[in-house]
Amino acid sequence: MRQTTLDGGSPYVVYDARKILNKYRHADSWFWNTYSAHPYVGCEHACEYCYARQDKYLHTDAPEDFSRIIRVKRNAAHLMQKELRTARKGIIATGDYQPAERRFGLSRKILEVIRDSEFPVHLIEKSDLVVRDVDILKEINERTWACVSFSFSTIDQELSGLFEPGAPSPENRLKAMKEISEAGILTGANLMPLLPSITDSPELMEDVIRAAKAHGATFVLVGGLTLEDNVRERYFKLLRTKFPWLVSTYETLYGSDSHKYFADISRKAIDIIERHGLKDRIPRYCLNFNQRVAEKLYDQVYRFELESPQKAWPYRKAAWLVDDLNKDIREIEDLRTLQGVGEKLAEILTAIIEELAYSVDTL
Repeated sequence: MRQTTLDGGSPYVVYDARKILNKYRHADSWFWNTYSAHPYVGCEHACEYCYARQDKYLHTDAPEDFSRIIRVKRNAAHLMQKELRTARKGIIATGDYQPAERRFGLSRKILEVIRDSEFPVHLIEKSDLVVRDVDILKEINERTWACVSFSFSTIDQELSGLFEPGAPSPENRLKAMKEISEAGILTGANLMPLLPSITDSPELMEDVIRAAKAHGATFVLVGGLTLEDNVRERYFKLLRTKFPWLVSTYETLYGSDSHKYFADISRKAIDIIERHGLKDRIPRYCLNFNQRVAEKLYDQVYRFELESPQKAWPYRKAAWLVDDLNKDIREIEDLRTLQGVGEKLAEILTAIIEELAYSVDTL
């Protein structure tokens, strides 16, 4: 590997990666991608709560170097072109518009390969730099599908500056969202993570949702905060410095099952989202009829998980099954012959199939 120091002392390690495309076992039921690809490892946005700081993702010996040492895959575009030749068509999640992108331009090069390979793409972003590449996104959207979702924990500038010190301001992200929307590309907000007792009040959540709608959002997703190993240690250090009165609250919440808390918060957010006429799910880009059926099942999974994760499991397994079928589900006379599908689930699948049969754009 070759290391060089650029941009006022920020270290970049430039190297040739072995691969770029990560294949998921099942489609992600939030963002709909079956692949992910990122040209940089580490992130200069330096968000205090970032799950990618966890030990299992960390690329440095010291957790604090996650945002100070950025590994640059200089051969990212070449690898992408090579690997997509034999990849089955599916949505690719990418988006790595941190400051390094201004210097290396690898995210744009990856988008060019995705466009030329005619794959759909979902950019999950915290940067307004993405609008630089709206020309390519429009071309991808004309050929297949493109979506850009912008992440916010809040639009309060002071709180954002504290928890997302290296990220572009919420105001700039919203302006970028509007430009993406005006280009005819599906866009929305990822209201995640919600920070307990800091950004999860109905008023602060509604601020984000209202602003997202005003800037062209179609959807708002809601997600909670996970705190594992060194992420927890880092986050609690910030709490003790800036919010010492909340330390015991967090110790109690993250010392037990936090599912009920986040389910309650999610339901409150969903009510606000619906009141503003937005979706709380991203409409899925489907390549076949089976994926449309699976989308309906995944939606039920999402609703059931707010009640009980255990209740959602049969529907999640059914969604995986339908997504992975090698033949059109409409050609199967008895759905009970599918593994794990009993009488009740067969009735549910039949109802979904019949409902979709009347859809104007049924595949």
